[in-house]
Amino acid sequence: MIGGERLKLGMALLENPDILILDEPVNGLDPDGIAELRELLLDLNQTDGMTILISSHILSELEHVATCFGILHDGEIVKEAFIQDILQNGTTLEELYMQSTKGGKQ
Repeated sequence: MIGGERLKLGMALLENPDILILDEPVNGLDPDGIAELRELLLDLNQTDGMTILISSHILSELEHVATCFGILHDGEIVKEAFIQDILQNGTTLEELYMQSTKGGKQ
């Protein structure tokens, strides 16, 4: 992770929040930083029971850490899904996004 971002995340975690909200947390990270952040988020959720809300355009990364998804389009939630439903249907989060938003178009 980038130094300043690590500091911000560390400061937020000092308060031991019940909910952590992250906006585009992997932007600017190298593969090692992404893997490090992924492990941290999974540990915070699974070990500490922390709820983590992530906003990101990198859908393939979200599939590694998230269990529930809300797809936004034009400021509205147009689809909600759980990872097991996505996997069971043999699709990806990206394909679900494209289907739910008609390819991002009106």
